[in-house]
Amino acid sequence: MIAPRQKNKITFIAPLIAGLLFPVLCSSQDALRNQKYEELAEKIRLAGLRHEKAFKLLEALIKTAGPRLTGSPGAAAAVEFMQKHMQELGLEAWMEPVTVQHLVRGDIEEAKIIQARQMSPYPLSVTALGWSIATPAPGVSAPVVEAASFDELRRLGEKVKGKIVFFNKAMDLAIFEVAFRHSGKRP
Repeated sequence: MIAPRQKNKITFIAPLIAGLLFPVLCSSQDALRNQKYEELAEKIRLAGLRHEKAFKLLEALIKTAGPRLTGSPGAAAAVEFMQKHMQELGLEAWMEPVTVQHLVRGDIEEAKIIQARQMSPYPLSVTALGWSIATPAPGVSAPVVEAASFDELRRLGEKVKGKIVFFNKAMDLAIFEVAFRHSGKRP
């Protein structure tokens, strides 16, 4: 029989054990042994879903670490929180050094129309897309050519060389072309 305190610890770490050990256990060559571990892992997973401890842990993690974007201070705080928590449960837990790719935003983006008919410089609302290339320090200044699609851009051909292409297209995020969002710079 498992003592009540031990039972709580087992129930609490059930989702963690199932998530971490299940793939390892499935790689064994012994089919009978695999079935035994699969059944045990499934029991642990179901126990974790039936009890609130995992959700309470998630709540504490969110309140402690906040947003956890890869490479952010929140992600580092989450790792430290979980290591401490696992050690408090009596588990041997340590951190491994890792390198993760993460986005570091530069200065606030800005754009303005500097020459227009009967207008002084006019600021525009803009945002930089993640993982896009940086604008050179002196900025970019060139005539603007309007296009509604990549097909229209291809038809314009050499007329756009050395110019800024303004894609005048409504941004319906449900169907918006991935190329506009992800790869703004085109060769």
